[in-house]
Amino acid sequence: MAEEVYAGKNPLDHFYSGELYRLEKKDGAYRLLLKLPFASKEDIVLNTFAEELSIRLGGYKRLIPLPRPVAGARSVRAKMDGDTLQITFEGEKNA
Repeated sequence: MAEEVYAGKNPLDHFYSGELYRLEKKDGAYRLLLKLPFASKEDIVLNTFAEELSIRLGGYKRLIPLPRPVAGARSVRAKMDGDTLQITFEGEKNA
């Protein structure tokens, strides 16, 4: 099976060199961009807990620690743009 999957390549090599995610700030809001090339929005479940974001995709779950300014967001919105999940964090809870 390994020969079929890796076709003679070293399984320890890096097979992806692009950006997995990016956090950017624009106009006072933070936006987290995640590449999810094989996902549809119906398959994704998002939750925020204290200072982390939970992303569930089918049977897989990933917890992403959030920087304090992002974790303190009052509003969290998400949308799929092609193969990229865009999560926008706006405002402060204590504002």
